[in-house]
Formats: sequence, C-alpha cells, structure tokens
Amino acid sequence: MQKKLICLALGAAALAPAISMADAQVYGRVDVSLDMNSQEVEGDTTEDNFELESNASRLGFKGSKELDNGWTAHFKMEYGVDVDDGDGTFSQRSIYGAIKTNFGELLVGKQDTPGKKAQGKLDLFGDHTADFNKVTTNEIRPDNLIQYTSPKLADAIKLKVALIPGEGSGADGATGADEDNGLADASSISAAYSSGPIYAAVAIDSDLAKSGIDDRTIFALGYKMDNLKLGFLYETGESNDGNTESTAFALSAGLTVGKNLFKAQYLSGEKEVNSLTDKETSVFALGVDHKLAKKTKGYVEFTSMSEDVSDTDTTKLAVGFQHNF
Repeated sequence: MQKKLICLALGAAALAPAISMADAQVYGRVDVSLDMNSQEVEGDTTEDNFELESNASRLGFKGSKELDNGWTAHFKMEYGVDVDDGDGTFSQRSIYGAIKTNFGELLVGKQDTPGKKAQGKLDLFGDHTADFNKVTTNEIRPDNLIQYTSPKLADAIKLKVALIPGEGSGADGATGADEDNGLADASSISAAYSSGPIYAAVAIDSDLAKSGIDDRTIFALGYKMDNLKLGFLYETGESNDGNTESTAFALSAGLTVGKNLFKAQYLSGEKEVNSLTDKETSVFALGVDHKLAKKTKGYVEFTSMSEDVSDTDTTKLAVGFQHNF
C-alpha cells in the first residue's frame, strides 16, 4: 500500500505542471448505497443479505486551454474508485485529449462510443441496479478511440464518427494475415437531434464486441417538458458469425416535485443463440431522488429483476446518497 501511495504521489507531482497550464480542475463522485437483496431460484427463497455498494464512484482531472489560433485544447483523466472497501486499485474510465475548432472536435484516447452516448440522459437509474446495461450491450468504452464530433448543425443536430484501430489483435486472437491492423477495425457512428423538449438519436456499432454481440443499432427518443421527462431506447444486435442475436428496449419516466424526483424504469432484453432463446431478462424499478444540495442527493430505489431461462427472481432495496464535487 505504501508503494502505491508513493507512486501516486510521484505521478501527481509529474502531472502538476501540465495540469496547471491547462487550467485543470479536480472533480469526482461518491455514490454509496446500502442494499438489501433477496433472490428466488425456481421457487426456493434464499436468505436476505445486506451489501454496502460503491456505484461507479470516480475521481478525475479535466481542463482546457484556449490556443493562439482560437481553437481549444482539453483533456480528461478519470478513474473509478471503490468507496465501500478501498482495497481495489484505480480503474481507468475516460482518458483522452481533444482539440475543438469551429469545424468540430477531434478526440483521441479511451472514451464512451457514440453508440453509448446516443442514449443521452434517458437512463434515470444509471450506474445502479436498473441501469439500461442490464439488457443492452451498447455501453462500451474502448481503448484507441479516434472520434470526430461535428459542430451543431441547424442548431439541433450533432454527428459523431468514431474509429477504433485493432492494433494487431484479431477478434479471436488471430495472428498473421488475420490480424486487425487497420484504422477502422471497429467503428461507431451516431446522429443526435436535440431541440426544445425533443431528443432523438440513432447509432450504429460495427465490430464492437460485448456480451457475444458485435454489431448493433440503437434508437433513442426522449421528451422533457417542465417537470416531466420520458425516455425510450431500442437496441438490436448480432454476432459476426450470425449465430447470436439480441433485442432490448427500455422505458423511463421521471416527475420532479419540489426537491424530489419520482422515477420509474422498465427494461426487457432477449438473446438468441442458433435461433434458441438463451437468455430473457426483464427489470422493473421505482425510486425517488431527494435533492439535499446543488450537487448532493439522497435516494431510495426498489428493483425487481427476472431471468426466465434460469428461473431466477431478484429484488433489491437500495438506500444511498450521491455527492458530486
């Protein structure tokens, strides 16, 4: 542990001049909940258990600097941390550098794909038990990403194109002629429309593997007016060999009353292997967020998840807080 602290201190000292020059700031999130879990497998109820969970807590540095030609350089270095036990090492999240011009932005590094970003802010239980990713496969943060983001077109539309070089690693660990050595061995593109109360997006991923799915199409639709927000996401995908297919959709609804956000979410997903149902999952969640300060909230969430193939039903009651800094 002492060696880790010394290395971290030396790294921070080395980064300090660069961070200062880039007008950097330290930021992060602490999200911790006490969860009560109950599970039934084929009608047999297991004992309840309690867990203290760190929900995608993070620590990061970000900054920007205006260049002499009017462009802007900016960067982010974000790491996941475990608040509940503190024994885990830092894990990489988004780490990139970017240049923003009047013609758009060029970003390189490790970052969420356009396919993931297409869902916008529709997921009201993000990073918690009822996260969209319980049934979808689009939430990918690859290494070696090269992304172009257009300026806003017609004051409403943004385009994103991301290329991911394979750097010599084939999908099946291939070597020689089958190695992935191109500029776009995998890719993700999206178009998002945002104007007034309407948000709509479509994205296409190619050769981005997750949960047995390589290619996927994502459709997202959101509506926000006054204190009401509604969301819909649909995803369809398949493996490169065509043997595995998946479909998933998500519905979300939130109503703000005073300092409280009352929220509900329903998720459904199905995966087929060789035309046979391999996994079918449904998730239903209810919750309320209570705003304690500008960057702090407490929450209570109830989640029920069912997996038909394994005949498993899981329920979770979570009580927690989230603080951003």
